[in-house]
Amino acid sequence: MKKTSRLFCTVLFAATFARVSAQAIVDQTPLNQNVRLGAILEWEGDASGDEVWGFEVGYAQRIYPIDQMFFSFGHVASSDLEQNYFLLGFEQQFAINSRIAPYGTSGVGYIWNDDKIGDANNESLFGKVGAGVIVVVCPGWSVIAEVNYQIARDSMWLDEDGFHNTNWQTIFGLRYSF
Repeated sequence: MKKTSRLFCTVLFAATFARVSAQAIVDQTPLNQNVRLGAILEWEGDASGDEVWGFEVGYAQRIYPIDQMFFSFGHVASSDLEQNYFLLGFEQQFAINSRIAPYGTSGVGYIWNDDKIGDANNESLFGKVGAGVIVVVCPGWSVIAEVNYQIARDSMWLDEDGFHNTNWQTIFGLRYSF
């Protein structure tokens, strides 16, 4: 009888705790949500060593204690290589005033490419670290400029020397906050 009583009390306590905890999670509303659209410039992105352009789209919101957590999809293509990625990233902002905020960013993701001149189709996990600045232009709208350094587990980025596992990337874009 004692074991049954203890089990009943444990299950009752756990169920009560789970219900109270779940209610706090359900009652949370997302803060500082925004959608992002950016133009990507990879400094060396094809076999000739030329710059390559692409785009990145994403969604972000504040998660305590970090300023922003974001999910994004990026696509970069040249005549030699087509590349796509998904990224989960984090941003910490350091506001100078109400209109300008430098930020640091980091993230991890999954990247895959399609080599158009050979048979070097690869996929890999990768990470990024970077810095940027946000400038609010009007309520709800801001522009960003970011430079980041990417590193992959496998060789993913192409330049005139072949494939490498590191890359520099610049993003210029817009954010709409709601």
